[in-house]
Order: sequence, then C-alpha cells, then structure tokens
Amino acid sequence: MDPFLTADVLSDWLKLILISNFLNAQVLWLVFSYVWTTLIRRFCTTVEFDEFDSTFSWINVWLAQRPEWYTARDLSITTRSFGLETGASRQYGEYHDGSRCSEDLKVRKQPSFFVTASFWYKGHYLRATRTRSQGTAHVGLQTLKIQIYGHNPKVVDGLLADAERCWKEAKSEQVTIYSSTTMNQWHQVASRPKRPLHSIILDRGIKEDLLSDARTFLGSRSWYSERGIPFRRGYLLYGVPGSGKTSLIHSLAGELGLDVYMISLSRAGLDDSTLQELISYLPERCIALMEDIDAAFHHDVNREPPSADPSHGSFPGAGTGVRSRGVTLSGLLNAIDGVAAHEGRLLFATTNHYESLDPALRRPGRMDRHIEFKLASRYQVKEMFRRFYASGNSASLPLCPEKSAPLYTDEETETNSVENWSPNSTAVSLIDGDVPISRTVSSESSDPDQPEVWQPISLYEQARKFASLVPGRFISMAELQGYLMLHRSDPLSAIAGARRFIADKGNRGELIPDRVSSKVV
Repeated sequence: MDPFLTADVLSDWLKLILISNFLNAQVLWLVFSYVWTTLIRRFCTTVEFDEFDSTFSWINVWLAQRPEWYTARDLSITTRSFGLETGASRQYGEYHDGSRCSEDLKVRKQPSFFVTASFWYKGHYLRATRTRSQGTAHVGLQTLKIQIYGHNPKVVDGLLADAERCWKEAKSEQVTIYSSTTMNQWHQVASRPKRPLHSIILDRGIKEDLLSDARTFLGSRSWYSERGIPFRRGYLLYGVPGSGKTSLIHSLAGELGLDVYMISLSRAGLDDSTLQELISYLPERCIALMEDIDAAFHHDVNREPPSADPSHGSFPGAGTGVRSRGVTLSGLLNAIDGVAAHEGRLLFATTNHYESLDPALRRPGRMDRHIEFKLASRYQVKEMFRRFYASGNSASLPLCPEKSAPLYTDEETETNSVENWSPNSTAVSLIDGDVPISRTVSSESSDPDQPEVWQPISLYEQARKFASLVPGRFISMAELQGYLMLHRSDPLSAIAGARRFIADKGNRGELIPDRVSSKVV
C-alpha cells in the first residue's frame, strides 16, 4: 500500500487543507477589511454628534422629519422631544386600522441603537447609527454617527445648516433652558414658550429700560473692544420674593432671542475650578442665570479658599473620597470678571437679601445694574386686574384711557368712595359695603313705567376700584395672582372679597406697609 494513502496521512493532509483554507479566509478577510476601511476613510465622511452638544438636538429634530421613518423596520419610539414643544419635533403614526395616534401622545421616531439606518440626502447616500457608551439605558452617553458616502465637505456643511435651520424654526417661539451636569457639561433640560414682555407688570419704565440696556450691550462688541473694556454685562435683581424677577429674565430671553444657562452655586461637587470651567463652556450670546445667590452664600460660598489643615472640618481627607468645600467668594469673583472670565454673555443674579451680599460682588463691572423689585404698587395691582380679566389679546390694552384720572403712585391716598372713581354714575348697586357692580343709565324715553337700563361697569373702572381696596406695597405680585386665580372667571367676586383678603393677611401679621397698621379690621 502506498504510504502516502494511509488513513493517518490522509487525515493529516485533510487537516492541513482545512487549516490552509481557514488561514486563507482569514487573510482574505483581513485584506478585505483593510481595503474597505481605507476606501471608507478615503471616499466617505463620518460625522459624530454626542448627547451633550447642541448639534445633537439639531440633528435629531432634523432626522425626525425625514420621510424614511414612516417605512423603516428598525425604530426607537420615544416621547423625548429635546425640549421642543412643537409639532416640528413630533411624528404621529397610524394604527393598523388606519386611525391616527392621539395628538396628546407626543411621540417621535429615531434610529434604534446599534442599528444602521440608510437614506438619501441631496443625491448622497447616508447611513445613521445610534450608539450608547458604557452604562445602562438611562445613564449611557448617546452618540449619533452619520456616514456620508462621497468626500464632499459641502455636504456636511449643508447638513448642519439644514439641521440648525430646522431646529431654529422649531424653537422660534421658545426659550431653551440649560443646566449643568456633574460632569460639568451643559445639558438641555427644557424649552419654554416665549413670554411677551407686556405680560410682565412692573412699575413704569423698569422692563423697557432693562431691555434697551441689554440690546445696546449686545450690539456694542466693537465699541467695547476699541476702548479695552471687557465685553460683559451684569444685572442684579433684588427684592421681595414673588415680585417677578425670574419672570422678567424669562421674558427678556425671549425678546433678545437668547438661551438661558442656569448656574447653581450650591450644586454638589461644584468648586472654584469647576465653576470656572463651566462658565468657560458658555456660548458667546446667552443669559447666564444665578438664582438666589444669597442662599448660596449662606450655605456653600465662602470668603476664603479651602483650608489645607487636615484638622479643618472641610479638609478633603474626611472619608475615602475627596470632598469639595464649595465655591469661595474669590473663585466666584474670578469666574465673573477674572482674566479667564467668559465674554459676550449677560449675567443675571437674583437675591431676596441684597444686604447680605458682599460689596465686592455688588460693585460695577460685576453687577453693572441693580434693579429693586418691591411689593406691588397700586399701578401694578390695577394693571394685573385688567390684564387678568381682559378678553382676547391683552397686549392691545391701552395702559390708560384718554382723559382718565392719573394712575396711582406710592404716595397716593385715594379714598374708597364711589364718587372718586365713577363720577358719572347716577345710581349704584352695592355689594360688600361700597363696591359697585353696575350702574343705571337714564333711558331716552320719558315713560315712567319703562324699566331702568342696567349696564355693568367697565373693566377699567373695576380695576381702579380693586386697586383702591388694596394698599400699595402691601402684597407681592405672586400673592395677588394667587388671589385672582380663586376668582378667575368672576372679577366682581374678586372685588367683593378684596377687603376680607387684605384683612386676613393683616391679621396673620404678614409684611405690610408702614402706613398701614399691623392688624386690618
């Protein structure tokens, strides 16, 4: 027998052939992978968007409007709308029976994780893949990768421009709000509809002056640069709680077309270096908001840097981890206007305790404008009442009708008599003492049997009467709004109960003006 044809030899030859084929396949696969990767790198463009960048929201809103998602097989359905409360970021599907999903169900479609979705864009073939970094579905960092076949930088620029335009159109009537994460990244937390400036009721001239000042600043970069002045502007809004500080900032952001970045000085893990890093990540045109800055001073913000003495209670050595003492005053001042401080932003800080702030923080250059918010004046009370009960668009309401009595001021002591506010009435029906609800108007007919015509008093007259019952600088605008909400559809009921509301507040010993006794009867 031929020694080359024995069973053992044939077995060895078979093994050799199999191994050779396997190695050849592996080599061929490696060669193929190398060639394919080289071709992809040479002829394709790959763009990545991570979750904590603004462009991630742009591209996701843009993808949600692509028609391919109506017929795609691998989808991820989510109620997340990236803060956009508009139809531009939603897709409503149809059930198998042809009925549409409820528009109250705000869902949208996006590619599934680790599944590649393909589509065409302006003649170019694109592949989109969503991935998630290490972590669970709730904490893993998302990344969206788009591969564009064909090496043309203009396609990337056009894609970004279209995504940004789509995003801006979707949020044109909204203000986007950002907050910081423990990783010192800005993360979008919400979008709110723009609040019209006329809906903010302050004493005359305050909001108009503030808006004009902010607009002048934003358009003056070259003026600041020519004079060597840091391009920064700070506003300190202080006063009683519920007087409209935060509401005004929200409205200004909408008027100026800026996003709001909230900086919490009491956030866990925030110290001088992380605060400086966080502020350095702010975009050039935005509103940086530090709310209740006095509370941060009372708890975490210290005059001096952390002590290096291990016996000191705030030394990092306690426990197994490193504890931060928090933000120091020195670190806060450097973040606001130090050498490395960010420029081009509007800084707004609010406080209920102006006197507790360090003078170094209040000085010009850090807080350039100080605006005090007081309890509601009678003018504010009257305007709040009129706008609360106005029908239609309250923006069209005139501030004061022609030939009317002067508006209230802090020094006014106008009495509650009916004659002072309705001098033309010939007869008045009263409730709760002297509160008018309607008046008679003489009929042109001389027939004594014809009934009198009763005409409700105007909203303006109701507002003036209501304001005459509420002492100036007595309650906050938030308290006033809360009271009116109890009578949201009945202004006459609000007038009738005003005295009792004021009396109850006085009897509780709450803050009232000096000229009013601590107990109202």
